[in-house]
Amino acid sequence: MKFKMNKELKYISVAGYGSTGSSAVVNLLEELTSCHVVGGEFRFIQDPDGLEDLCSNLTNSWGWVRSDAFVRRFIKYTDIIGRDPHYFQFGERLDILFNNKFFKYRDEFLSEIIDTTWNGYWFYHDYHERNFFEVFIERIKRYSARFGVQKHRIRSLTKKTDMYFVRHDIDSYFFAKAFIKKLFSELIGDLNKSIVLDQLILPYNRNKFELLFENLKQIVVDRDPRDVYLDAKNYNAYPITNDINTFISFYESVHLKEKLDLDDNVLTVQFEDLIYKYDEEKDKIFNFLGFENSQHINFKEKFNPDVSIKNTQTWLKPENSIYLNDIRMIESKLKEWCYDF
Repeated sequence: MKFKMNKELKYISVAGYGSTGSSAVVNLLEELTSCHVVGGEFRFIQDPDGLEDLCSNLTNSWGWVRSDAFVRRFIKYTDIIGRDPHYFQFGERLDILFNNKFFKYRDEFLSEIIDTTWNGYWFYHDYHERNFFEVFIERIKRYSARFGVQKHRIRSLTKKTDMYFVRHDIDSYFFAKAFIKKLFSELIGDLNKSIVLDQLILPYNRNKFELLFENLKQIVVDRDPRDVYLDAKNYNAYPITNDINTFISFYESVHLKEKLDLDDNVLTVQFEDLIYKYDEEKDKIFNFLGFENSQHINFKEKFNPDVSIKNTQTWLKPENSIYLNDIRMIESKLKEWCYDF
């Protein structure tokens, strides 16, 4: 192993189910001297083709050629989120965030897990990576057999790219954990601070993500489904809100996927409690994370319950009266998740 670092980092993941108020808890923790908050949603680890996806696929869905596809997808995804985009690109500027070390550490991580790199061809590349012009050229090459061109010559002319082989017995999680540690050490240096990230991991399947961290605490934020529904209607947060029945199915599904067991490293927070029972809920969060009230020096500068209260009981606003029938259906079918005001 090329990387060695003895310092133990502490990670706090704040997650929700979509429009449930995770940013409120992130803002609260931003007021503490003991926390370093990474701005915005940090989805690099949990999203499709992200770091956990790569490790999970290499561990549970391995195949000697499949490993090439998994690595290629990870490289393509990280090339995008790591870059500083111009007007005609997407990007998340992760390289800038991590002191221009994101790509350096990513490539070091890949060098640790990839056993062999070679210049080769697989039809998967044609299906997923060729543009219109490249497809046209490749098809011309293959049709040339009808004009007497030998097959080995056609194969030699077929476009080849770098391919990657990862051994089935490599512990990709081990090296991914070191990769994560190096990244976040760039942010906090030797400071004794917990790293707070919004959407670092999902609120379910937590056991998969724990393999990537040595010291991880998670806060899962939930919110009244009536307010979540109106958020979705007014801000187009989900593509399934044209029909109240599809929203109910969605909300129920994500909440029943994996009910959180009592765990010393997981805390469930109700968004409404953070507003209507602010002191009590704040103390609960601080106790869970091992923080002292003396570390809370920027009191209500980032999260003010007196301001955020406007985001509760939104169905009572006159402009939302047109959704009254939908609200009644939610109260009937999602009763156990409706907050008792």
